[in-house]
Amino acid sequence: MSVTSVTEFNDKQLRASQRVLDTLDRLDARTDDHYATKRQYERRTFRGQATLLMSTFGDDDVRRQVKVWTRSISASGLSFICPGIINGDKVVIGLDIPDKETAWFDAEIKRRRKVPDETFWEYGVAFHGRTEI
Repeated sequence: MSVTSVTEFNDKQLRASQRVLDTLDRLDARTDDHYATKRQYERRTFRGQATLLMSTFGDDDVRRQVKVWTRSISASGLSFICPGIINGDKVVIGLDIPDKETAWFDAEIKRRRKVPDETFWEYGVAFHGRTEI
């Protein structure tokens, strides 16, 4: 798993991530009218960072935290981007809530797609409920 945390990005990667978010937003704008009626919950733009907690299993059970850029959120899930592919489908997402502790959610990756001509991948996760870490 070669996922880099936003906190480790250099200036070039920061600019690329913002370009990717803008590109994906423009693509969504073209199809939003069609898909908005098919969604159970309203999707809202949510530009910020979330903490992604992934487990890797092998000789040692290792939990790795990385910060990712978020794109949108709804009551049922979240969309985010990061460079590199995430292996496996189970993750834990942490959302910072102002003046409160981080809210953690068990989540499952439902969509992953490589952003053309970029090193970034877009992920869509479905929340399966709150959790404690």
